[in-house]
Amino acid sequence: MKKTLALILTCVLALAVLPALADEAAVTGDWYADPDGMPVQLTLAEDGTYTLSVPGSEPVYGAWKLDDGYIYMDGAKTPDMATLGDDKLVMSDGMTFFTREKIEGYVPADPMMDADASDFAGYWQAVYVVVNGMPVPASILEDQTDLYVEGHSAILGGPRFGDTQVKMTLENGALTCENAGARVTLQILQDGFLRLTIAAPDAAQTLYLLRAPTPEDVLDDAP
Repeated sequence: MKKTLALILTCVLALAVLPALADEAAVTGDWYADPDGMPVQLTLAEDGTYTLSVPGSEPVYGAWKLDDGYIYMDGAKTPDMATLGDDKLVMSDGMTFFTREKIEGYVPADPMMDADASDFAGYWQAVYVVVNGMPVPASILEDQTDLYVEGHSAILGGPRFGDTQVKMTLENGALTCENAGARVTLQILQDGFLRLTIAAPDAAQTLYLLRAPTPEDVLDDAP
């Protein structure tokens, strides 16, 4: 969370453009951005408070003010962002933009109920991890989960599994197995993603993976 906020709110002032001045009435309301593929919502309230919402984290609250087209957050001496007309805010890094258009994150497709074992074959890497019901980029969380599937066997990799080799059962288009007290389920989705679900007695986790070139070390250890 601290890393994300540092990217969004504490960049050194580096604006190379002059802002198109806007008044407070024009900038209040909801703004959206997606730095590093992470959908972010910033709400500037009329009472001078703001709410910053990042999927998978608790909202951050603070105060803001507008001065000559620049927005200052939490009493900062230098601007955190500038207004560009009535429909865009630019962060002080000059690269991150907030607009009025809501940015939707990844929405999973339905699973293929008739998938065959051959549909799972190959190497897969995590792209999204579900946190508080929201798929967020695995890169943001530094999640390195991967897997290699061949027939009804798989290598479950990354720190989460430690390259564990397992035998899987195909039923209703899904591959399943038991691993370390948890039930692991693989499903091929109609959008080409593979959904990995880990159901343990005290917790559950869902990841979405995409095919990737198979590393040689994975092939050496393939079942």
